[in-house]
Amino acid sequence: MIPSLLDLLEPPDFISLMNVGFGFIAVIAVAVDDLVIAASLILIGAIADGLDGIIAQYTPTSDLGVHIDSFGDAVTFGVAPALLAHYVARDISLALSLVPIFYVLAVIVRLAAYNVQDVDTPGFTGVPSTFAGVTVVVVFLTHTEPLTGIDDGFVLVPLTVVLAYLMLIEVEYPELKKEHAVPMGAVVALAALFPEAYGAVFPTMLLVALAGFLLLSPFLYDGR
Repeated sequence: MIPSLLDLLEPPDFISLMNVGFGFIAVIAVAVDDLVIAASLILIGAIADGLDGIIAQYTPTSDLGVHIDSFGDAVTFGVAPALLAHYVARDISLALSLVPIFYVLAVIVRLAAYNVQDVDTPGFTGVPSTFAGVTVVVVFLTHTEPLTGIDDGFVLVPLTVVLAYLMLIEVEYPELKKEHAVPMGAVVALAALFPEAYGAVFPTMLLVALAGFLLLSPFLYDGR
């Protein structure tokens, strides 16, 4: 019997495929204008993205795993957040709403570079795409427009450009330690399940944590 390609997969790969599924459904949710649901699905995808790494520590891994993980991240943390930013900005200007394409391109380059130069070393060169995608989502969920008077599109689209730059620069970012990953995962789960509860308190908490990681960790990271 000819072996199925599925025979090449190990348990972590199926979790990575779940990440792809959440990203695809998030794209559909954006297309039908259910943006909050889309944002929640991207956050759930981030949880799956973290789980596959944890499971990989205790189960066999496949040669396909790193590539499946990257392809999944390209959908969930590349295309889906960029499409979210596009839809938020589409009523302002078509030209503005197309700018997130640069974010998608940066995610593709970032993930390809990771597979080539970072996969066997600790940490990341440039902001990880998962963190970039989640940052777009939580900024959307915190709805800054009532506070700033600035349309969300004018916030999200420039944010995608900044994140695209941060993904491509030669700055070292650490992997989350286990003691940090668990509470971060809990906040991500709460933000996904209750995105609008108590004035979007959980996305706001997550945004503060992400801002601390993006701004401070390169200076505190020792490369080990």
